Amino acid sequence: AVAGGAAGAAEVLHYTTPKVYSESENMDEGGLEIRVGAYDEEGTGEICMRESCRRNAYAILLHLVKEKENARIIANHEQLLTALVGASTLFHLPLHARAVSVLAHLTRLRSVCEHLVLRRTPQDALPALVRCLRSPAAPAAVHAWRAVENITAHGPCRRTAAACAGVLASTCRVLSDDGEEGAAGAEGRRRAAGCLRNLADDPGTLLVIAREPDCFATLMGAAFGEDNGESRYVACDALATLSHWCRQLSVTGMEGLRAQGKLQGETEEGG
Repeated sequence: AVAGGAAGAAEVLHYTTPKVYSESENMDEGGLEIRVGAYDEEGTGEICMRESCRRNAYAILLHLVKEKENARIIANHEQLLTALVGASTLFHLPLHARAVSVLAHLTRLRSVCEHLVLRRTPQDALPALVRCLRSPAAPAAVHAWRAVENITAHGPCRRTAAACAGVLASTCRVLSDDGEEGAAGAEGRRRAAGCLRNLADDPGTLLVIAREPDCFATLMGAAFGEDNGESRYVACDALATLSHWCRQLSVTGMEGLRAQGKLQGETEEGG
């Protein structure tokens, strides 16, 4: 079959330097650009062809996912979503950052966020994104932080995100004075502070945050640290919100908050 189709394949593969899609450093400003990539020494090697197909497939997804209706369709496609989640954690593959980027784009929509976090998929997206926070590739780590911050921005997802293993620990690691920012750099620090601020807006996450070692100390260190940027302001905002919930609890108690409609149920930690 391969020999019989050689003539037809030759018509399709008439070029020696196929177009390969790549992301610019800032997708919000630069979008996608086209660059020329060369085949390996054999010209039409199977490995090189496979990689070119993968690049183009991710480029198609990154174009499609920017439309709201397309994002919903992709999120509801079980096999595609499972493949994206699985590929996002394969740090040894050069294209794993693109899988994380597609997942990050999906989290921009509230309905898709709730689908990814609250409705269990064959492979849970949130734990995979948490693992990607430690990716050695800077673009992948940045997209992972963006995705987690988007998820924590949606109220129904906050308690699940707070209870997910690694979310609070990763934010504390990045925000701590003696910690390492990791591949995401300064943007990762800002996104981590944003995650804690989003989680602090829900009183149901207070006990989970309080149980995380050094979480309050990390926020205080970020609020009073030498960083005069956005992360310092966000850390102060999170501390103010948490102190408000602590005061409310001391005055009215858990039953009072529940009676006021501010506490809709128990947290996953049993709070």
